[in-house]
Formats: sequence, C-alpha cells, structure tokens
Amino acid sequence: MSFANVEQEGCNTGGYLLIRKHGASVIFLPAFDVLDSVEKFNQVSNEDISPPDKWYVDGILSIEEPFISELISLKLIELEEILEMSEKEINLMLEWETMVKNKGFTNITIGY
Repeated sequence: MSFANVEQEGCNTGGYLLIRKHGASVIFLPAFDVLDSVEKFNQVSNEDISPPDKWYVDGILSIEEPFISELISLKLIELEEILEMSEKEINLMLEWETMVKNKGFTNITIGY
C-alpha cells in the first residue's frame, strides 16, 4: 500500500511511496501499486503521486545495514510488516533505474 507525506504548510502534496524488502535491503519505490508503468510517472497529470524529484535523477532509495537496524531501534519501521518485492515490482524498478541512467524522464523540475 502506498502512502503520502502528511499535508503541512509549505510542503507539496504527493510523494507516494511503496516500501518493500529485497534481500538484505529495504527499498523505497515509486507507487507502482497506484501507477503500474514507469511511463505513467513521466506524465504531468500524475505529478501529485510521483516520488521525490531526486529519484528521477539519482534513482530509487535503498537502505541497508547498519541503517535498517537503526530505523528498527527508533521504531520507524517494522521489518516483519514489510512485504518482499514481487517480480513485477523488481521489473518496474529495473525499468525505472534504466530511465534514470538514460536521463529518460522529462516530467521533472529538479528542485532538491
């Protein structure tokens, strides 16, 4: 399930994320459960559910040890509740990273 950042004065809406486990990593993905293709994230009409601009340039966020243990100790994540990445999500992640590498995203205004 995706979630959005809390609306707060001065913050943009959107920023939907999908959190998954893959091997020994916790991966923060674009909301592939809301938009089922990478190309849909490249459309202006979907700006409000897109991940942070930085992801369009630097790629998807992956967290590994010792940071996972730190997040658990701070009770920021519960590893048992995070689902493993599906094959579809892995393929979409690889497609996303290819778009980043090839600078294929055109629907971004870098402001990070």
